[in-house]
Amino acid sequence: IYDDLNYNFRKNKIYGFKGGSGSGKSTFINLLTGLLKPNSGKILVDGVDINKNIYDWQNKISYVPQDIFLLDDTILNNIAFGKNEDEIDQDLVKEVLYQSGLNKFVDQLRHGMGTIVGEKGVKISGGQKQRIGLARALYKKPKILVLDEATNSLDHDTEKSILDSLVKLNDITIFLVSHHNAPFYICDEIFEIKNKQFFKISVSW
Repeated sequence: IYDDLNYNFRKNKIYGFKGGSGSGKSTFINLLTGLLKPNSGKILVDGVDINKNIYDWQNKISYVPQDIFLLDDTILNNIAFGKNEDEIDQDLVKEVLYQSGLNKFVDQLRHGMGTIVGEKGVKISGGQKQRIGLARALYKKPKILVLDEATNSLDHDTEKSILDSLVKLNDITIFLVSHHNAPFYICDEIFEIKNKQFFKISVSW
């Protein structure tokens, strides 16, 4: 997919990636997250090959896909996914509710974070479902946040609201992958993936 690709990414920046079907967007994400190993060359973080300690690297990453998996459970348990209730950091939950823009929605609910979302989130909107996915990702306190077509199915206002909340995050590097241009206004740098390379796109905002 990639040939002689060499690029440096800097921490706490937002990077956007676009490309057509089959261009290599998914391969890039799989390489970045350590799900694939490069056939040649290395992926280095502070000079260290990520595959030397792949579990440590992956623990620094949160991934938000386009289709969020939700349990038929409470908002709280869907955010603190896999944690027993007595293990949940309530202060951190409140923090990620605010960071993901879920706080106003939750405050309006009769049962608050105890609200059941239904199987696959059928009792809430698509926008709130994506916000829960983002809150879950942020609950891990990641250093790297990967958004893989994460807002593409949302209406413009909901997408913009979620993206605007991402800009306010501190001490986190974001990789945003999308096949359309709408999310890229939050990015520091944007690349098109084609011909086995990254091509930087100039921005006007």
